[in-house]
This record gives sequence, C-alpha cells and structure tokens, in this order.
Amino acid sequence: MTYRILCIVPSLPQNLNPKTVQSILNQTYPIEILAILPKKINKPTINDRITQVLNDGLANINLESFDYLLRIDGDVTIPSNFIEENLKANADCCGKSGYAMLIKVSTFLRLMNGRFNKISDDTYLGLKFMKEGAKVVDLRVRAEHSSTTAHPLSDFILRGKTLYKVGYEPIHMIHAVLLHVHYITLKDCFTILTYFGSVIKRIPKSDVAGYVFNYQIKRLFRLRKLCGE
Repeated sequence: MTYRILCIVPSLPQNLNPKTVQSILNQTYPIEILAILPKKINKPTINDRITQVLNDGLANINLESFDYLLRIDGDVTIPSNFIEENLKANADCCGKSGYAMLIKVSTFLRLMNGRFNKISDDTYLGLKFMKEGAKVVDLRVRAEHSSTTAHPLSDFILRGKTLYKVGYEPIHMIHAVLLHVHYITLKDCFTILTYFGSVIKRIPKSDVAGYVFNYQIKRLFRLRKLCGE
C-alpha cells in the first residue's frame, strides 16, 4: 500500500536549517507535499505561536487527501529511512516530541478535528491519543537536533505550567525535567517551581489530566511492586 504523506515545518526563514529540507526530500519513502510555514505570530507564549502557525497552515490544506502528517521543526534533520522505518510501527502517532512526529491523519481528524491544541502541540496530542486508545509509540528511527539556541526563561516557566495542565504527578514531572539534561540548572528549577505554583493556584487542567495522573500513579505502583519483589 502506498501512503500519501504531508510534511509541515513551522519555521521562519532565518531559523530554517537547509539540511532539514534536504533530509526531508532525501527520504527513501517520498512525501507528497512539503509545506514550510514561515508565519510570524505575535502571541505571549511559544505554545500559542507554534500552534497558531501549524493550524493556520493546515487550514489551507485538504488533510483528508493524506494518510500521514509528518511534523518537523526547522532545526531538525532526519535520516533517509526515517519515514520508511517509522511507518512500520503502524502507529497512530510515532514520536512523542514535536521536533519530529509521524501522525496518522484519520486519527488526527477524529480526535483533534485536524487541529493542534494550544496547551502544547506535541505533548497534548500524544496524551490525547493515548487517552482515547490510539497507538502512540517512540520513534523507531530518531531525528537529530542541530540548533544550539538557548531557550529563554519564559519557556521553562511555561513548561512547568504545561506539565501541570496535562496531569503530570510530581515524580513524573521531575523525571520529565531531568530526562534530557546532564545536570539541573536554575532554569530547570523554574519549571519545577512553576509546576508547584500551579498546584497551589489550582489553575484549570486539560481534559487529559485525569487520565494522565491515574496512568502515572498506576506506573508508580507497578514499579514499587517490582522493587518489592
């Protein structure tokens, strides 16, 4: 079976790595359309900006014409067999981070109405799919970041609030903060502090929060049981 694949890259021209485009065009399993979305959005948070860029771009595309949506950041390169190998997972969503995700369009339309959520275009999508029983897996072939740009403090603060909104319990929140760092920084501390600040303020949570919290608590109990054995 041949799949029709749409690739979208939300990136301003000055932030787009030419190697990103080349790596997409060099795929052993070719894409149908590559859409670079260079729109500049004046929104207070990075989640708001990226989500609006993605959704504004998709509003001009007939998603029903495609089988898969490949969403890639403009500072990411992918191996030539990235699409071919990740298609073999036969998943509704392959990849759990927005820098590179291969999403089944039919599921995206059914569960998200073909639009990304402003809470978090990547984290929320994966959790929403899981909540509704869709198959979400890690990438079989991974992508590579090429950007060395430091994220502003506001991104770390936003992440703490986002992790609270989607239902992370404290232990998994801290694990998420430390997962890709060699040592904790002051900015990472702001993520943790913002999370607990959101707990105290009891800010509204998303519709996936209850599922995520219960799922993570069950994982902790299973881990405790295994350690006890």
